[in-house]
Amino acid sequence: VFAEVVDLLHHPAKHRIENAFYEFSVEKESEEINSPMFKKFLSRAKETLNLKNLSFPLAFEKKQVQKISNTCLLGSMPLNPPPIYQKNKHPLRGKKELLIKKPAQCPVGLIWFRVNLCPEVTLSSNPCEEDACEHWSPILVLLKKKPESGSMLSVKYELDENEVYLDCNFC
Repeated sequence: VFAEVVDLLHHPAKHRIENAFYEFSVEKESEEINSPMFKKFLSRAKETLNLKNLSFPLAFEKKQVQKISNTCLLGSMPLNPPPIYQKNKHPLRGKKELLIKKPAQCPVGLIWFRVNLCPEVTLSSNPCEEDACEHWSPILVLLKKKPESGSMLSVKYELDENEVYLDCNFC
């Protein structure tokens, strides 16, 4: 399982992500944003919704993103047979650092995997990889703020006790 940060250049979801997380502020000058009803809605939404570590699968093409960080291996494990790990000793648990190499308009975290089926056959869920498989998508993780070029971004990750969900926090 790997993590990296990319700039979402062209994608139908790009403007929604930018508006919701990066560029949106009540202070913007427009009639609809400055209306009392809209401001009330925003303050209620902020109090009610927990958008921390929001993630979802996102299908995209290689030309729609630009890599802006190094790629780090979060962890690996054999699949046949899958081993039984002691609590808190799972290889998909820990903290890694990513170096942000360039600025971005719509930076998002990506979590993706590569499966080695045999020495000659690998499959990746990252469309930017040579062994990408079209029917799997990476997981997009929204960042709390735009990282600056040259900064380090931490990725904290932990597989749940049923080994079904990987909780990742880019901070």
